[in-house]
Amino acid sequence: MKKLYKIEIEDNFLEKNYTTYILLKSKDEINKYFINEDIKIMNINVDNYYIKNKKLSLEQMKFLCDNLYLMINSDINIYKSISFLIFNNDVDKIIKGILYKVYLNLRNGKDYKQSFEQEELDKYFLYSIKITKNLDTMKKAIYNLKDYYENLLKSKKEIEKSTIYPLTVLVMLITVLSTMNFLIVPQFNNMLDMDINLKLSTYMLITLSFIILIIIIIYLKGKNNDNIYLKTPFLKNTYKNYIFFRFSRDINILIKNNETIYNALNYVLSNEKSDYILEKFIKVSKYIDEGKNLEEIFENFDDIKEFSMSFSLIKNTGDYGETFIFLEKFFYNKFKYTSEKIKKLIEPLLVIILAILIMSLAYEVYSKIFLGGITFL
Repeated sequence: MKKLYKIEIEDNFLEKNYTTYILLKSKDEINKYFINEDIKIMNINVDNYYIKNKKLSLEQMKFLCDNLYLMINSDINIYKSISFLIFNNDVDKIIKGILYKVYLNLRNGKDYKQSFEQEELDKYFLYSIKITKNLDTMKKAIYNLKDYYENLLKSKKEIEKSTIYPLTVLVMLITVLSTMNFLIVPQFNNMLDMDINLKLSTYMLITLSFIILIIIIIYLKGKNNDNIYLKTPFLKNTYKNYIFFRFSRDINILIKNNETIYNALNYVLSNEKSDYILEKFIKVSKYIDEGKNLEEIFENFDDIKEFSMSFSLIKNTGDYGETFIFLEKFFYNKFKYTSEKIKKLIEPLLVIILAILIMSLAYEVYSKIFLGGITFL
């Protein structure tokens, strides 16, 4: 577990006392950062606990990049930019806890690359900062990262719209059907001394529960091997477009930050979790290691036609950056289109199920009370 410490500091250099936060694995790590004699800890207490592999969320990374770029682009240096964020009351405590370590590293004489080496920051942020050559290239890298995290958030919202809404409706339908079958209908039967048997709603309850169970099984199995998703009807095209969009986007951010195509491709593949992507691109990595030309490799890459077509055009331009910008946009648009298509297909289907449910309930009650000859005299 990591601990977020709330600390009271006496800073002789700044000639002031202040309260801030620092995120550490243990209290013993304090000696690693507090080596400057001008900074003294007056009081320290645990404020919160976090998991060992705690990372900043996409929203937090975007907030960090937005604010860093705003200040650096206004010719405020890194040290003052970090200082502003850790002393700003509107900044999240966990962000302060990480940035205070960066701040202490800068105060201890480390350069900005070494100072930002904090495992809680996103790996592509860390790699992009690492390959910068000076503050100008760092400003460009943070600007690109700002757009990168913004696009990540957009794709995340698209996934949520395509999956959370239909799943929520399914769960609500199961809840309604369960409540009717096991609570409401038995109450009616006791009050009216009759036998209302909602056969259709019972079958629907069993069917919907079975569908939810299948979805859970596919999700759990897909976490270990995402080829399962690519064999699932309705999901395979959307998921395929999403992972190719993500793959293109990750390579693109590194190329934008002046990394070579070969290093970018190797780094992304070394951090890739998709079995499908690794299976498709492992031979590309092998050919690169053998010294083959990248254009020729992808030109004959028949497994994914979009990549082979894009790289066949690169002979005329020689611009890998433009190629991956195109691929990122292309796969994102395809992903957005297929996810919207699924949503439009599911919505009327759920409305039809709900209509059938209401009609079956109304008919069952009507047939038992009116056609069954029940009187209230």
